[in-house]
Amino acid sequence: MAALPNWHIDTTDGSVAPDLEKYRGKNLLILFYSMGCPGCLSRAIPFSLQLKRAYPDLQLVAIHTHFERPKHSPAEIRVAADAMNVDYPVFLDKGIETASLYQAEGTPHWVLLDKGGEMYKSIFGSMPNSLQRLDLSLMELFQE
Repeated sequence: MAALPNWHIDTTDGSVAPDLEKYRGKNLLILFYSMGCPGCLSRAIPFSLQLKRAYPDLQLVAIHTHFERPKHSPAEIRVAADAMNVDYPVFLDKGIETASLYQAEGTPHWVLLDKGGEMYKSIFGSMPNSLQRLDLSLMELFQE
């Protein structure tokens, strides 16, 4: 599989967003989510925090994307992430540009990259079967 193209993101605080290359060398999980998505807020983000504890060597980032949901300001997104105790970077998609590049089907959508920056798995959803597939994929990846 080929490496993914660089993302098109902004930060919530106006600083310069890092290139995807910054995350090469360790496994990376990208969570595409939206504040207007109930499954994102009630299941995906809490599950991501569990994964971060279970896999301490996993790099994790969230990219807030809009799809067909109302737009939220960077400040609103940061405040919501802080209220949910999100302790990993939260970026803003430029519209749905990065979500489209990474073929996200909607929100939440998980994209798991291996240490070389290549896509290992792409999983849509936050229902138990999707979360179980994600956890099993992480187990496989960390055993390699």
